[in-house]
Amino acid sequence: MKRVIGTILAISSVTAGLTAVACSSTIDGQGVANEADVTAYRSSVASVSSSAAAAHAASDQGAVCGAFLAGALDANFKIDAVAQKADQNASRDEALPAINDAATALDTAGKNVSDALVGTSLPADFKSTLTEYSRAATAFGTQMTKLGQGTSNHDDFTSAQDRYVAAKNAALDSCS
Repeated sequence: MKRVIGTILAISSVTAGLTAVACSSTIDGQGVANEADVTAYRSSVASVSSSAAAAHAASDQGAVCGAFLAGALDANFKIDAVAQKADQNASRDEALPAINDAATALDTAGKNVSDALVGTSLPADFKSTLTEYSRAATAFGTQMTKLGQGTSNHDDFTSAQDRYVAAKNAALDSCS
């Protein structure tokens, strides 16, 4: 039995040696690239790189628009609650929870959009529109807080509200 195993091992060793010798041949000369293949390869790599950049930008825009839409929707519900209290001729104390909720929603919406814009490489006009929304939401939130405190100036409140509505509509157009 030992003899059979020895013979098998010897044959395996010889076969492996012959295989290594057969695969170690070299060819003289210089490798020359096929220029048509090189050009096609480079074009393919550039196309993939461009597609990846476009996908990344679309992902960034989707994240920013998602933050905007979620925040704007929440803020609108809370602002509507304040308007309902006004329609009911509620006292400031009765309206205060709704006013505070609206102010918080506006501040949060502005902050979330601002945070979503950080580190993105989106087109300047898109960034500018969403940055204005962020700032307008925060400013309107500040005026809403002042309304709750009883320190709001009518003209400042109305101006902040108008700015917010215009910025929201512009952002909605940019995200559509």
